[in-house]
Amino acid sequence: MFHKFIGSLVIFFSLTINAQNFTTSGISFGDVNSGLNISSVLGGTLITQSTDLATIIAQNSVACPADNDSYYRRFDLDVDHGINSNFNVLGVDFATETSTGIGGVQDLIVNLYSINNASLLELANLTLIGTTTISVADGVATVQSAVITGTLNGLTDDLVVEIVANDTLNGTTYFIGSNANGQSAPSFILSATCGAVEPTDISTLGSPGMHIIMAVHGSIIPTTIPSLSLLGLLLLFAGMLFVTLRMRLSN
Repeated sequence: MFHKFIGSLVIFFSLTINAQNFTTSGISFGDVNSGLNISSVLGGTLITQSTDLATIIAQNSVACPADNDSYYRRFDLDVDHGINSNFNVLGVDFATETSTGIGGVQDLIVNLYSINNASLLELANLTLIGTTTISVADGVATVQSAVITGTLNGLTDDLVVEIVANDTLNGTTYFIGSNANGQSAPSFILSATCGAVEPTDISTLGSPGMHIIMAVHGSIIPTTIPSLSLLGLLLLFAGMLFVTLRMRLSN
């Protein structure tokens, strides 16, 4: 009995010690208008869930101090953006609250995924359709533009964008840019050490005002109706003529 008690106590304290909480950067700079000019950076059709793409708020975003962080947005292309054909992603713009790298720079990974409309946002349901790595200089309240491509069917699939900061692995710190000025769909984070073992709605983790600033550029590929060749038209005409003659002969 005593051994069981000691064992339970060890497990309890082990979990307590290992448990981590999401934290803010602790860096103050005041609300900053980033001057993000989304229309001229990458071009194409723009989709976003951010009400305010320009204002970056200090100490508004969270990260896990003892683990790498992945930030996500999921775009329902057909329902929310009217894209019911193939959508070709051209690039992603997103904001950075603070970034501190090694030698003044750090790398971030940008991933594109497709996910079935009806599927839960879980890692097992994601299909990678594009990836790239970009370098981010040290600083506060900046904007990144990642050139990245990937194509998916907007009628059957949603688009998921992931920004990966391997800050703990690389000995750097990174907080994505956000504000509390509104969004049309949730922002998500994944960091297992802080309890988010799957992409988790950030509002459920005690940060309801963390709305990740992000915009996606792409081109809509219209659904085309195959045109008939000349031979096809002749065969169609011949078939119609045959049916007409047969009906007349039968009368």
